Amino acid sequence: MRREPFVLDTWLDSGVAHFASVDYLRNKNLFEKLFPYDFITEAIDQTRGWFYTLLFTSVLYFGRAPFRSVLNQGHVLDSEGKKMSKSKGNVIWAMDAFERFGVDPLRLYLVSKAKPWDTINFVPAEIDRITEELNILWNVFAFAKTYFDLDKFDPERYRVEAMLQYADPVDKWILSKINSLVKIVTNSLEDLEIYTAAKSIRSFIVEDLSHVYIRSIRRKIWVEKVTMEKLTAYSVLFYLLRKLVALLAPFVPYLSEYIFAVVKQKDDPESVHLLRWPRVDEEFINQELEDNMDIVQSVLSSILAARQKAGRKLRWPVKSITLIPKTLKAKHALNQFKDYLKSQTNTEELIILNVGERPNWLRRKAVPVLSSLGPKFGPRLGDVLKSIRSVPAEKLEEGITKDGVARVTLQDGTIVELTGSDINFLDEIPKNLSYEDGRFAEVYVDLTETETIKLVSLANELIRRIQVMRREIGLDIDKIVECTLVSDSKELIEVVEKMSDYIEEETRTRLKVCEQASELEERLYRKDWKIGQIQVRIALSKE
Repeated sequence: MRREPFVLDTWLDSGVAHFASVDYLRNKNLFEKLFPYDFITEAIDQTRGWFYTLLFTSVLYFGRAPFRSVLNQGHVLDSEGKKMSKSKGNVIWAMDAFERFGVDPLRLYLVSKAKPWDTINFVPAEIDRITEELNILWNVFAFAKTYFDLDKFDPERYRVEAMLQYADPVDKWILSKINSLVKIVTNSLEDLEIYTAAKSIRSFIVEDLSHVYIRSIRRKIWVEKVTMEKLTAYSVLFYLLRKLVALLAPFVPYLSEYIFAVVKQKDDPESVHLLRWPRVDEEFINQELEDNMDIVQSVLSSILAARQKAGRKLRWPVKSITLIPKTLKAKHALNQFKDYLKSQTNTEELIILNVGERPNWLRRKAVPVLSSLGPKFGPRLGDVLKSIRSVPAEKLEEGITKDGVARVTLQDGTIVELTGSDINFLDEIPKNLSYEDGRFAEVYVDLTETETIKLVSLANELIRRIQVMRREIGLDIDKIVECTLVSDSKELIEVVEKMSDYIEEETRTRLKVCEQASELEERLYRKDWKIGQIQVRIALSKE
């Protein structure tokens, strides 16, 4: 046995992969066709290993780098940022992770958690959030399929291009958003910004598709009659799912394949992974519309904040909402999406004023600044304060705004001048209003309760509980069943008498109400509820 004195680095073997892997010595044609290679990737610790030896040998043999681009990937650490190690017992094996979390959620998590060259902490709770987001997509898909099947929707007959004439601003907005998304994802993938592409898709699914569009079309789709509004919503939703499933396929291959099987058309290939990459339909993109919806969503958040501040749930209607836009662009946006905003805020009336316009019920209040008035008037401060209270705040503010001073007369006839530093002016908001100062508009929610509002509010509470019970026993959406309400509440009985048509339409039931609990048949699904101070037993037939 003899020791070999000339030992080369073990990485030399991998370092000549650029020609050895394509059998360069026997088949130079294939090598010359492929070399230099478009892209290679490995973890950051290969910088002085594989990357370097590839570069070294290629420059030595061929005088140039063997690759056009290279990506250094970061490491995956445990949830506390520690390196995974078998000795520490913190290793998460890939097959175990697939089994625990599912392939699709794990893939989407790893590509969207951070940029691929960044080191990441592997946090299981974050994958659970990804799973929740994919469940949202699944619910959107299930919602669409259910109603497509119920109404026997034919996507070939009702193509989105033909239905555009019936589209409302929200339909046009979501069509713009999906095509903007195609553009963002395409550009991001071409630039190897996989993280940006995946994050953009996740945001679209949760924020744009589910939270905005699906909520906006539920009422159109719920009505039994097939209308052009309904068919337009179907055609838009079908178009969205087709585009989205193709974008999502590289990240979430299994769920995408399942959804594609439902939205597949006769000329499509067998698999979503054989589809051509979606093109951008530029004619649908309207950046102004997208910007305006951003404004509307901000104002919607302000309205919901004002309702929450007053403890008024969204299921309870309010008498009116008054909006004072802060810019002309905001005013245009609010008017453009007025119907959508009214439906999403559950108000009997939505009032949009001009920029800077003050409603006639809003009064100004003059608040003396004692730190300024005290030194200025000394012993006469009391008289000055009385005089300020005796003059309408609007008049004082007008004087300071126009002339820089407001003049008031004291009890002894002396006229004194007040400046802007002497008085602060505030809106005196009536007690029946809840106010929120938003980024794009001032919001005033009128909380006055009318008899109609009380009836509708209680009806909505009943509707929610009946719908919960329908889901619990798995009733088909279009199934009309018997519903018995047992309560001795005169208020509830009055609601059912006056709002029965509305409740029955919203819950797909035939209602009856009785004051005394009798022997309900075994075939009925029963549940006791408390709505405020009202006790009610709801019983649904199971078939």
